[in-house]
Amino acid sequence: MLNFDFPFDDDLEEDVKFYGMFDDSESSGHNAISVEALTKQIKELFNVSFGKLYVVGEVSGWSVVRSGHAYFTLKDEKAQLPSVMWASTLRRNAFVPQNGMKVLCEGKLEVYEPQGKYQLIVSKIEQIGVGWWQKRFKELQEKLGKRGLFAPARKKPLPLFIKRVGVVTSPTGAALRDFVNTLGDFSRGIEVVVAPTRVQGSGACEEIAAALRLLNDAAAELRLDAIALIRGGGSVEDLWEFNEEAAVCAVAESRIPVVTGIGHEIDTSLCDLAADVMAVTPTAAAGEIAFQDSECFRDLEAWEEKMRRQIEIRCRHARERLGSLEKHAIFQEPGRIIGQRKTDLLDQMDRRLSAGMSAVYNRHESRFRETVGRLEAMSPLAVLSRGFSITKDCDSGKILRNATDVRYGERIETRLEEGTFFSVVVEVGSGR
Repeated sequence: MLNFDFPFDDDLEEDVKFYGMFDDSESSGHNAISVEALTKQIKELFNVSFGKLYVVGEVSGWSVVRSGHAYFTLKDEKAQLPSVMWASTLRRNAFVPQNGMKVLCEGKLEVYEPQGKYQLIVSKIEQIGVGWWQKRFKELQEKLGKRGLFAPARKKPLPLFIKRVGVVTSPTGAALRDFVNTLGDFSRGIEVVVAPTRVQGSGACEEIAAALRLLNDAAAELRLDAIALIRGGGSVEDLWEFNEEAAVCAVAESRIPVVTGIGHEIDTSLCDLAADVMAVTPTAAAGEIAFQDSECFRDLEAWEEKMRRQIEIRCRHARERLGSLEKHAIFQEPGRIIGQRKTDLLDQMDRRLSAGMSAVYNRHESRFRETVGRLEAMSPLAVLSRGFSITKDCDSGKILRNATDVRYGERIETRLEEGTFFSVVVEVGSGR
């Protein structure tokens, strides 16, 4: 696997040296011919040998350039023929072919000298059926579709925040450079781990499948959040390995969400249909992966702007309030205001103290009066006011409660409500 830090340097250079295989001196004495002369002979041979031709094949790489000319390739399962339809001819032809169609072309062969290649100059074209490649595509799509490989229910959503993505592609292709540079444009922290593989030619589908399984097996160790399967544009044959069963099954069986970006916008492979997320190009695949990350940063930037505005509003309000406070009397005449505040505070404390003392006095006075009342009710003097008296022995001071407590000749003291008198016992009775 290859690890890449982005963005790539667009100024990469590679020095290649070619060493001569033949010595110029060895060509002396031979009947040499220029490339131009040889090409003209071949062109004359074509003109003599081939007249009007009718060729059956499948349309691939149909492209109409700015001049209005249409360039495409006629193919079958074993060969291909470069073809061109001039703008004037294309405008007269009611039928416009699509890639994958099986067509009958009328035309003639011509050698295009600047590039040294032959091509079919098409004067008329009509559809006669489905091409071999398109037919094979439909057969595989139906077969794998019955196994549920394209079912929407089995597709996995991409994680909200992707930190590391595994990429299955050719390490030397432009697709990888475009993918990584786009990630760098949209995101600031997504790491890339590359599982290099061939993406074209016989047997490439097995390598693609093996790379996908390798990333799945090492997903925990590599901390992968998603896998990208990408390749640049090409013809139907160039992209065919992405339609083979081995590659499609590996995409569908991946435990890690797979994003595909295969070919151009018009290209759709079976791997695209099996992927969890299908993008039209490698660049678009990078955009899908970085979408949540870029959305998060956009939200953060929006919140940052909102917070900045709120801070500005609060600062403005604070400045306005500060300006108002500066005009307040406390800042204009602080001594007088503070003195008045102290006076008011002392008056308030005096009132509270007076009220507190009055409340305490009243509470204790009430309790005192209540206690005095209870004591007066229990006082023996209260009994004397009702006509009773208290008698006690003068010598001992003992209160006399029984006549037997005194003897003849003893002095006693009698207390009345008003005054006291003394007596001498002259007789002691024993009855009530």
